[in-house]
This record gives sequence, C-alpha cells and structure tokens, in this order.
Amino acid sequence: MLPALLLFVLAPFQDPPAPAPEPAVPPAELAAPALDPAAHAAFLRMCERIDQGQPLAPLTSFRVRVGIKTLRDGHPNEDTAMLAWRAPKHVRLELDSGRKQGRGPSGYWLRDGDEVVSLVGRENADSRREIDELAAMCHNFAALARAREWKLTRLEPLAAPPADLPHALREVGATLEWLDLSSPDFVLLDETAPNATIASGAKEYRVRIGLVRADSKLPKGSKAAPGEPFLLLIGEQRGGIDIAGTKVALALDALKPLERAGSKLGLRVPGRIYLRRVDPYSPTGAFEEAPSTEIGLAAKDSLLGAELGDADFAP
Repeated sequence: MLPALLLFVLAPFQDPPAPAPEPAVPPAELAAPALDPAAHAAFLRMCERIDQGQPLAPLTSFRVRVGIKTLRDGHPNEDTAMLAWRAPKHVRLELDSGRKQGRGPSGYWLRDGDEVVSLVGRENADSRREIDELAAMCHNFAALARAREWKLTRLEPLAAPPADLPHALREVGATLEWLDLSSPDFVLLDETAPNATIASGAKEYRVRIGLVRADSKLPKGSKAAPGEPFLLLIGEQRGGIDIAGTKVALALDALKPLERAGSKLGLRVPGRIYLRRVDPYSPTGAFEEAPSTEIGLAAKDSLLGAELGDADFAP
C-alpha cells in the first residue's frame, strides 16, 4: 500500500514527458529556389536551343579554333588561334602568328619562338590579367553550354531592359525578353583584390539574359533565332547587392553546332562573343560602347570536352 501511496504523492512533482520533436527544417541551401514559372519556362526553352535535350555531363574542357580581335587603348589587333581550356583555370592560347601564352600547373607563361618567359613579378601583371580574363571568358562560355545544370537560387523576369546597357545595345535590348537570375556557376575577375585574379570560392553572380523574341530588332547580319540568348550581363553579388564595377557584358551571335565528345548531336554554342567591360568614365556604371574583345568560333578542328592533360598547358 505504501509504494502505491508514494507514487500517488510524488507523481505531480515528476518531470513531464518530453515534447514531441519539431519537424526538421531543411537547411537554407536545400530550400526551394525562387523561380518565376514564366521566366523558368523561357529559361528551359533557351536550354533546349543549346543542348537539344541531351543528357550530357558538365563541360570542363575544350579545344577550339578561334578568331580574336582585341582593342587596347584604341589600338586594334586581330589574329587566329587555337584556344584550349580546362576547368577551373588552365588556359592556352596559341596564335597562328607563332606566339603562345597560357596558365598551367607551373603558373603563367609566354612563349615566343624558342624563348619562354615565366610571367611573374609586377612587370608582368598586365599579361597575367589578360590570361585570367581569357580563362574567365572560357569558363563562362562553358557555363552557357551547360545552362541546364546551373544552380539557380533566383529566377524572375525583368520588366524593362537593364539600365546599364551602352547606347550601342539599347535599341536591340528593348526588343529582347529579359530574365534576371542568381547562380554560383560563373566567374569574374575580382576587381576588388590588390592583384585582380579570377574570383574563387562560393560566390553568387547576378546574370541578366536577353533572349531573342520573334519581333526582336537584331543588328544587321545577325541570324540569332527566337529563344536564343543574345546578351548576358554577369556581375558579382554579395548579400543580394550588386558589387559596383565587377561585371561584364557578353553579346552573342547566333548559336552554331560544335562537336561535343560523347554526343552525336553536339552542342549549339554562340558563334561569336563580344566582351564589354564597365566604362570607367560612366557615372552610372554603364558598359563601354565598343567591345574590347571579340572571339569567333570555327567548327573545324574544334572539340568540346576534349581530353586535355597538364602537358597541354605547358610552354
């Protein structure tokens, strides 16, 4: 009888039963991205134009035949070359005129005939920057070729063309369908670093894409078809805020088929890319009027997904 009485007396003072566990909250990185349905449908149509619905592995290397035009300090330069790239930062540009430059496991280098120069020191900072800019463009070209795999954290339509378009692109920009998205799948030079180089680590990039519409007023001679990307504006974001000055504009010509290793159909990639940087004299951060670099791709001797080793990026 006593044990039963003790249980009755002590029961009110015992710890209450543990509450049922709260349902698990998924971590932020697993939360569903904010994708506008109409914008997402337009984005998927763009992907279809590029990969033709093929299930392909990520594009991490290529070797392509290119024509390059550059404009530096008002001086134009033009050449043809073989361009090789391997993720994340290895690149080799072999000009038909004989000069070679690149970045490989041993660092930055330049070869002119039998002379090889290791591009170290302050005096070679501009040469290293040019190589990094080329590697960044290659990375973003490869990213565009596998747009279906982008890690989208935000996707929505733009109601109006971007205000930072240069005057040369505003007329065509007003006739494009604009998407505004965030993704970590791009790279830019880190303009805020003491020695600008390709930004590393998990970064978020704001990408504004101008898609061709049936009624788009494209430049004379352009053969870009509806649904294809015509303009890409890529800029870095931190905490959802654009970083001033850290952005590039890529104007793209019509998509053309290029051979892809392991694919019967290949990939349809921009036949020509025009790179613009921010105009340093623009009070609003607009892009420069004329492209500083123009790269045209040739199908002959070009292979996306080429097997490239360390030796391919050595002097």
